[in-house]
Amino acid sequence: MNKSELISSMAEKLKLTKKDTETILNAFIESIEETLKKKEKVQLIGFGTFEPRNRAARIDRNPRTKEESLCSRAAFLLFYFLLLIMFITNECTILSIDKNDLLYKI
Repeated sequence: MNKSELISSMAEKLKLTKKDTETILNAFIESIEETLKKKEKVQLIGFGTFEPRNRAARIDRNPRTKEESLCSRAAFLLFYFLLLIMFITNECTILSIDKNDLLYKI
């Protein structure tokens, strides 16, 4: 599904015009972007969580030449998806549940 298909689907369910639905979707995306730019987590209950993270600078090594180089720090976005979505789509099977970890097979 791409953005225009999502807008069509949402417009049909909300009984709104595609233009109004696109405005709503764009405002939603913009709100998430603004929150992430402030380095804050966005948690959508029942869907997943977006969390900005920073990777520290580190020394990288070329395995072939053994030459070392400095890899600068990097910012990245982590998305924790809800396992329920995978169960709904039959893409995931629980193997075991530990008190600290949930082991599942994709």
